[in-house]
Amino acid sequence: MAAIKFIIVESSNIEEVAHSSQQSGSNKPMADETLIIKFKGGAKYQYSPVSEAMFDNMMQAESLGKWFWQNIRDKPNINLEKL
Repeated sequence: MAAIKFIIVESSNIEEVAHSSQQSGSNKPMADETLIIKFKGGAKYQYSPVSEAMFDNMMQAESLGKWFWQNIRDKPNINLEKL
């Protein structure tokens, strides 16, 4: 099974992110349209569904944390799981 590919980001609150679109091979360890965020305090959460387009928009945002809070965090259509 391939390892999850985390991307280190510049953010005051978010340390690393991973998205299912960034995985390769047929043995993906993540379900499709899944985002994992590791926060600087060490907590890690999985959010789904988060499309590849949403992930791309987040990664291009001026403020990753602000974009996350406005578009993903506490949205009723996005499931949250603590890892």
